[in-house]
Parts: sequence; structure tokens; C-alpha cells
Amino acid sequence: MIRTLQGTPKVDRAGIWRGNTGWRDDLHTTLLGTDQRRTVLHKRAAQEQAGLVYTPYGHSQNTNGLTGGLGFNGERRESVTGHYLLGAGYRAFNPVLMRFNSPDNLSPLGEGGLNPYAYCLGDPVNRIDPSGHLSWQSSLGLGLAAAGLAGLSFLNNYKISRRILNRGLGQQHGIGRATP
Repeated sequence: MIRTLQGTPKVDRAGIWRGNTGWRDDLHTTLLGTDQRRTVLHKRAAQEQAGLVYTPYGHSQNTNGLTGGLGFNGERRESVTGHYLLGAGYRAFNPVLMRFNSPDNLSPLGEGGLNPYAYCLGDPVNRIDPSGHLSWQSSLGLGLAAAGLAGLSFLNNYKISRRILNRGLGQQHGIGRATP
């Protein structure tokens, strides 16, 4: 894009206009291209550009200078270990091991229940976990599944009981009739 400053056409770019000396780039601007989940896929600076590729769990061999900056799912990557510190640093996620380093203290079934070290319930393609905790959607899903199983069990027991009473099998064994 060309613009005219003080009557002189100059190329528009990031920086500060310093009159007759031209542009001074004090901003060191870097543009990051992301997908719908805020995963950084492309980086472009003044004289360089690079693409990034991730595994489904967020591991990237080449961070192209983004180590310590934004990365997979828009999360910050720790510069020394390469782990993502989710939930404002609450839990460290290791993308190489595809697991959290510590158990989730909100795991609904305690230490031995659902894998408290799992990331996104083992489905990082369809889920994200920005807090490091089991999501409320997952908790709701588990609760509805438990309620559904309890309801099916009740219905099944009710149907069996009705069949026994309707066929008179219960009366032969003293079930369902009044005794004097």
C-alpha cells in the first residue's frame, strides 16, 4: 500500500515516521496466522516468514522462534520444557507424552477414576482444554450417561416385574398376592 506523507510517497509499514530520515522500525512487528482454535500456523516478521505444523496433541518439532510465545490452541508454551501451562499455569501439559504432568484435582471419580492425566479425554481433534480441568461439558455428559443407565436399569427391572406378575408366575411363588 502506498501513502503520501508530507508530499512524498512512502511504502506503508510498521514503525515511526521520522520526517526526512524516513521510517524507523521500533515496533518489531510480527504477525501470527491462526486457525479457528487460535493455533498459530504461520509467523511473519519484517524479513522472515515461517509455517508451523503440530501433532494432534500440540507437539511441534520446529517452533521457528515462537518458543515461549503462543502456539497450539493459542496457549503459551514454556520456553525451557516446551510444555503448555494451562489454566493460568495450574497444570503443565506435555505434548510429547500427550499427558498432563499432574492429576486433575476435579476428576469426578477421584484418583482411580477417569484418567486424571488425560488431555481432552483422549480426543484433542474435537476438544480443547484451556483450563486444565475436566470441562463442564464432559462432566455434564458423564452425569447424563449415568442417569441414562440408571433409568434403563429401572425400566428393565420394571418390565421384568410386570411380566412376572402378569403371567401369574409370581402368584405361584407367593409374590403379588395378599396373604390372610
